[in-house]
Amino acid sequence: MKKIVAIISFVSFFLLSISSPKVAARSYDIDNYDVLVEIQEDGSAFFTERITYYFDGEFNGVLFNLDYASHPSPTDVSVTVEGEGQAGQLFRQATSQEPGTYELVNEAGFLRFTVYNPISDDEMTIVYSYRIPEMVTNYNDTAQFNRRVIGSAWDDVLSDVDVRIELPMPVEPGELKAWGHGDATGEVTLQDNQVVLLE
Repeated sequence: MKKIVAIISFVSFFLLSISSPKVAARSYDIDNYDVLVEIQEDGSAFFTERITYYFDGEFNGVLFNLDYASHPSPTDVSVTVEGEGQAGQLFRQATSQEPGTYELVNEAGFLRFTVYNPISDDEMTIVYSYRIPEMVTNYNDTAQFNRRVIGSAWDDVLSDVDVRIELPMPVEPGELKAWGHGDATGEVTLQDNQVVLLE
């Protein structure tokens, strides 16, 4: 059977902003950003992105612009919101702008999320899950996954960013290669001929 993925390359580009502009009395920090990429045997990939914010002041929610340019449109999209010490609540896609809902606009290579969850002086984690078909490019003797995962177009400082990319099965020793393009202090680690970690 042909190896699904033997080379993984990693570049970055995602956008995020808060749904209302920052003013002097309000601010927020992104405390943690974790991405899990599960590559499937059919060449698609499931993404789970967990972004943790700490809000100082009142906010109505969050905007998130997912760049999928040069790839097919994402499917199987879901949004879950977790509060500190609370289990995740699956949000419903709707145009009502009610708490517990999110709007989704697909245009010009972006999925544009508006997540409605009023919050004040608290921490919140939003989990975006989606599948992108045809993420793997197959060649005669190898395959490549090349994706912009975390972006340079952020207006905010990102710290504690971790990306985990899992192949559907291990490859032979020495066949898995990975590169990361980003902060010079970042690290790329391979595990068990099946997992790439980018920190």
